[in-house]
Amino acid sequence: MHALTFQLSNSVTDEHGQGFIALGLTQASAEPDETEDLRLRRLPFREALDLLGSGCLPDMITQALLLRAYHQARTGDLPRPLAEAMLGGN
Repeated sequence: MHALTFQLSNSVTDEHGQGFIALGLTQASAEPDETEDLRLRRLPFREALDLLGSGCLPDMITQALLLRAYHQARTGDLPRPLAEAMLGGN
């Protein structure tokens, strides 16, 4: 489901990005390019928010998507079971 549209550097380019919240995914084996060094780290949504709040997530796109997902969970814009899992009963 679409979460947000963002401008990456509107002073020098017209490049736009799109952020999504994916639903119904299953894990599969990765096939990264030989130049990629990918590491998977799963953590509860609230822990990701805590990392964002402590300044440990410097990537602005990740920050924006986490905050948008939190907002959507709080306002009822996500499926109820997902929002409840994300918010942990808050």
